[in-house]
Amino acid sequence: MNKIPTKKYEQVASKLRDEIQSLEVGKKLPTEASYLERLGCARNTLRSAMDLLRQEGLIVSQAGAGTFRAQPTETPAHIHQIQVIMPSRQERFWYDVMNGINDELQQKKNYQLIYSHGETIEEIQKIIHQAELAGVSGIILLALYSADTLQELNIDQHPIPIITVHNKIKNSQASFVGSQEKEPIAALAQLMIQANCQQISFLGGADCSSHKLRQKAYIRAMDKNNLDIQLYRIGTTHQEAYEFMKSRWFGKMSKGIHGIIATNDYVAAGVVQACHEEGWRIPEDLCLSGFGNIQEAFLTVGRLITTVDQAPDELGKQALKALFKEINGEVVAGQEHFLPVQVIHHNSIRNEA
Repeated sequence: MNKIPTKKYEQVASKLRDEIQSLEVGKKLPTEASYLERLGCARNTLRSAMDLLRQEGLIVSQAGAGTFRAQPTETPAHIHQIQVIMPSRQERFWYDVMNGINDELQQKKNYQLIYSHGETIEEIQKIIHQAELAGVSGIILLALYSADTLQELNIDQHPIPIITVHNKIKNSQASFVGSQEKEPIAALAQLMIQANCQQISFLGGADCSSHKLRQKAYIRAMDKNNLDIQLYRIGTTHQEAYEFMKSRWFGKMSKGIHGIIATNDYVAAGVVQACHEEGWRIPEDLCLSGFGNIQEAFLTVGRLITTVDQAPDELGKQALKALFKEINGEVVAGQEHFLPVQVIHHNSIRNEA
């Protein structure tokens, strides 16, 4: 590398480059925590440095396995690259999407997958810019809850095909792959109505397309059944739901006649913890459902909740298929794909079918 590193992440990459080059091919790199402790840099700086080394082909990362020393050779001219941008947070959902992308890519010859972490506008802009310089064939952006804030990316201006997954970018014409959000919320509401819930609340939500669709589906279900709308946009985390329940819920609601549709399983888990502490039983005193089939959320409270499985691996497969159609000129940008989901029953709603 002849370029003198000027940015902090470039300086960190420079420190790591010689060290990694001395490793045996296939050797697993130390953990992120150990690098942070040794280098004394910020987490985002380290991840940007690793992204740069990954772009150079010095390291390769495998979802769920770690990062390894790659073959010290240049990428052959006939090998094309697909860039995946995934959120920085370590949630199983995103790795399952990645696994689907990896599985689908096995069916393609002469293509290589590279991925980087990014959530903010600045992080994603930098990755897209680096991908353009590297000549990648296409980009898959796994968009988090803050997707609505990413409209300033202006991703439509980039010549590379870009597919967004899970959340749409506001005011963007990029193609999108996501889950059906309306139908399962309507089904969950109907289950609670059949359980004689006279009041059904929707709890949680973020400024993103997936959560807004869930909220709209809840409102339609309440209107259809002449029930009061009780929509609480308190966030998306276990802790936010727990604090809301403890500070505002108990004492105002009656046992046995109420249900909560949580925007995701983390919120549902926060409700479970609060109910346990207050002596409310699920489903006898409160019917409850989540969304996402997020196993780590269930583990925190030691029980399963009726939820919706989004089949994240299928989202990944469909995203890559959609990207290749654009790369090959079979379709233009702006396509939308909503994949079917499945309600998973775990006896947190009375008399579930």
